[in-house]
Amino acid sequence: FNVHPKGVIPLGECHFKSSREPQQPFCVLLESPEIDGKLVLAAENEFERDRWLEILEQSRRVTWENTQLGDEMIRRLQNDGLQAAIEKQHYIDR
Repeated sequence: FNVHPKGVIPLGECHFKSSREPQQPFCVLLESPEIDGKLVLAAENEFERDRWLEILEQSRRVTWENTQLGDEMIRRLQNDGLQAAIEKQHYIDR
């Protein structure tokens, strides 16, 4: 068993579903235009498989594009907060 990563799977476009394979009843099937073919992950039990499905679905929302949008929103909110503080100070100084 090799624990060293071989690469990255972009999850943004992935689709996940439960699957059964010979000798592996609790699998997760990953399909994506980013990977050639299918990727099957085997879990030890139903609970573990369902947990993986839940986490993978949540993780696919974390994409580079969404991260950039989040950073832009933070900058905008900081600028708005600074502008509000300046306007407040001008109001107090009057």
